[in-house]
Amino acid sequence: MFSIFFSVLCAWFAYLLPSFATYKALSKRPVVDTAEVERWCMYWCVVGAFVGFEYVAQWFVSWLPFYWELKTIFLLFVSLPQVQGSTFIYTSYLAPFFTKNEHEIDAGIASIQSNVLAFAQSKLASLWSLQAAAQRPGVSPAPSSVSIPSMQSRASYASSTDSDL
Repeated sequence: MFSIFFSVLCAWFAYLLPSFATYKALSKRPVVDTAEVERWCMYWCVVGAFVGFEYVAQWFVSWLPFYWELKTIFLLFVSLPQVQGSTFIYTSYLAPFFTKNEHEIDAGIASIQSNVLAFAQSKLASLWSLQAAAQRPGVSPAPSSVSIPSMQSRASYASSTDSDL
């Protein structure tokens, strides 16, 4: 019952209000208050890291008692401008971590991107060749590696097992 209330509260304070505040900070031309833009950039870095961690650890943290209440308190801490929680977390933890591991993170991202691209290209190429073979008259597409037994082979298997009895 309360989890619905706290999930709505989380969405309001973690995404909707900060999105509008970020819009307001970015829409002022020329940018008058760069500190405000910087604060919201730090906020979105902290929220992105939190959401990424939460997504990976969801199976572990979701069963904790008062999970939604604790999540709401944390998101209030990072989103409210009076507390400046996102600035504290960013400058104390995220920025040093990213600075220390920037090259490894960049290499990992590049590796993942190239692997995903190569995988997608190979699957699309095989799909394209299968489609092209199906469009050519008189040419059957390459057989798949999975064979489905026919009814006749099933009947012969059943009769051979019956004779063994």
